[in-house]
Amino acid sequence: MSADPDAELRRTRLAVSAGFFLQGLVFASILTQIPGIQDKHDLGDGDVTLVSLLVAVLAGVGSVLAGMIAERRSSATALGLALLAIAGGAVLIGLAPSKATIMIAFALYGVGVGGVDAGMNMQGVRVQAAYGRSIMTNFHAMWSVAGILGALYAAAAAGLDVPLAVSLSAIAVIGVAVTLVARPHFIDAREMAVELGGGDRVVPWRPVLVIGFAVLLFYASDTGILTWCSKYLNDALDASKAVAPLAF
Repeated sequence: MSADPDAELRRTRLAVSAGFFLQGLVFASILTQIPGIQDKHDLGDGDVTLVSLLVAVLAGVGSVLAGMIAERRSSATALGLALLAIAGGAVLIGLAPSKATIMIAFALYGVGVGGVDAGMNMQGVRVQAAYGRSIMTNFHAMWSVAGILGALYAAAAAGLDVPLAVSLSAIAVIGVAVTLVARPHFIDAREMAVELGGGDRVVPWRPVLVIGFAVLLFYASDTGILTWCSKYLNDALDASKAVAPLAF
């Protein structure tokens, strides 16, 4: 630990921001290259839909696993492992030689992306509590900035005819390197397990389910648009693969 607690807290904030950044960067770098992935593996539109569903379902599994790890170890451990998983997923998506292996690669990415979602927000809440003021929007802004940069990177890679395996492997290397640097500065504390029943606690299920349904609709719409936007530009509007990622 640093002798200056404020300096250490700033480093922790920067490290957690890096987690949000990597999530957005990897996400955009993969999704904006869907047309290239389709061409490489001769995937139909149904296959793309299946991949999207697979990632969404396994993201839920990843979030649950991250919660379990956070309760048994720490959210820092959960986030670190999940960041390495999305980096691994990215490189496997780039290197996958067949339709079967691309599905496995997206499955790994799906579990990882759900784990990062859970882990980075648990860490963000802890950092915000340490600051004593609202800073979560700053973390989420890092995700958005990284998404823009990821799309620009994908456009540049396509414009320069960089092979998919090379472009996604480069993103994976960045992901692993940043994770190894940031991980020691995460807040290494166990999360509390929340019991939903027992005692005098009453869960207000109606508002919980209403808000959950609203989030589900938002997530489905958002992910669907981001998954198909580059493909739409490439297929329907005849944009080049260097222009298509800019739809993001």
